[in-house]
Amino acid sequence: MTTLRTAGRTDVGQLRENNEDVIVTSDRLALVADGMGGHPGGEIAAEVVAGVVPAAFTGQSVAELEAAVRAANWAIRDRALTQTGLEGMGTTVCAAGLLATGHVALVNVGDSRAYLFHEGSLNQLTRDHSLTAELIERGELQEDEAAQHPYYGILTRALGVGSDVEIDRTTLALAEGDRIVICSDGLFNELSSQEIENAMAEGGDASAIVDTLIDGAIDHGGRDNISIVVAEVAA
Repeated sequence: MTTLRTAGRTDVGQLRENNEDVIVTSDRLALVADGMGGHPGGEIAAEVVAGVVPAAFTGQSVAELEAAVRAANWAIRDRALTQTGLEGMGTTVCAAGLLATGHVALVNVGDSRAYLFHEGSLNQLTRDHSLTAELIERGELQEDEAAQHPYYGILTRALGVGSDVEIDRTTLALAEGDRIVICSDGLFNELSSQEIENAMAEGGDASAIVDTLIDGAIDHGGRDNISIVVAEVAA
């Protein structure tokens, strides 16, 4: 029977005073949510996702995982509208869930990412929902110029900011030993894809890889909260 061996860690980083990231690790779900909207709103939005999605996802289908994320969107929206001081709060989400078929469902909103490490090679599975990502896709901005762009970090999609949200979803057929990396932008804004791939290639269990990646991001500046979950497909 297929399972996910998961390990995760979240770190406040070097410059932030509070951590607005939340992670979920289990044998059937790997999730990262990167909250926004200022303290305490961002933390609360991310925590709502971490509560709603695992409770609503049972491994039936990618549609079920998408529905769980949509339920989290409604829950965040309701909380923001009814509790003073939480107006405008929201969060990203990126989640990989093991299905009863042995496939893996993947959903994302915002700029938290999923990568696949397969046979020594790292590939990005998700598309960032941000203004600079759209400019890069249209050929109007080079990837290495994005961090200096005035719109850098501005999201085009997030949970909690509207009554409905567009969710990217896919289903993956993975091999035993494949590893999925779910992370907040605090990782890939500090480490390049090649550096992440190199850390994955060094080997070790999922927990050791998480520590290597977070330590690397901190060494490169750690300017944001850093959250990583590594999920390995195991029989």
